[in-house]
Amino acid sequence: GEDAILESQDSKWPAAAKLQYHADSPETLDGLKCQPLSILQTIEGRGIRRMELQLAEDRNLLPAKVRIFECQISDVAPAYVARVTEWQQLSAEAWFPKAITIESFWVQQPGLAGRTSITIHGAKLSPDYPREFFVDVNAETR
Repeated sequence: GEDAILESQDSKWPAAAKLQYHADSPETLDGLKCQPLSILQTIEGRGIRRMELQLAEDRNLLPAKVRIFECQISDVAPAYVARVTEWQQLSAEAWFPKAITIESFWVQQPGLAGRTSITIHGAKLSPDYPREFFVDVNAETR
């Protein structure tokens, strides 16, 4: 939550920042029943950033789509849109994205600024990694 973010030594989260949450009625997205959730970051009551998430109910409530708005620039045109375009089932009850598309937009003028596609070639629920994999975080060896 917010307290953990503020306590992090690496946090760039402004101390005055607050989060407001709003959930709407479920919607269908690409055949999936999704729970819309809007998260607004404010500082001193002024909207800074808003995230709109579509949480897929039968995909472990993972976001099937995320739209990010930079409120100082535009409250109606998203700066970024990320969408899961393909899912992979890891077990009878566990899902994970297989393909994601991220689009960035020129907010001050209409149009697509860039598109990135990400493919996840494999995921495991219980990967076998030695403890050092998580402890020795040396960018040169990865």
